[in-house]
Amino acid sequence: MKSLMLVHWNLLCPRFARLLILATATLSLAATGCQQGGLGDRCNPDLVAGESECGSGLVCYQPQYCPENYCCPADGISSNPFCQTGCSGGQQAECLAGVDAGCASLPNGGGS
Repeated sequence: MKSLMLVHWNLLCPRFARLLILATATLSLAATGCQQGGLGDRCNPDLVAGESECGSGLVCYQPQYCPENYCCPADGISSNPFCQTGCSGGQQAECLAGVDAGCASLPNGGGS
């Protein structure tokens, strides 16, 4: 009888371990999916009114000469490069794409 129980446990143990690993992975992914965007994270400005991907005190904002939107302070004051005019290279990208983005203010007029 003892050997029969041991055989059943040996068969169930790998299944239980896989189930436990799967449950842990699922819970960890679900927990990270609920975080709101932090300072300088990309965001979607076209969400329904009252919805926001940005954390507390941040708004989804598109800086001047920037092709993307980022979570930036509601008061507009930030040292984060993605919340500044040109958004950390975005102005350069717009100039290379032929968009009028104040290219004259960049080195080489925004060219490569």
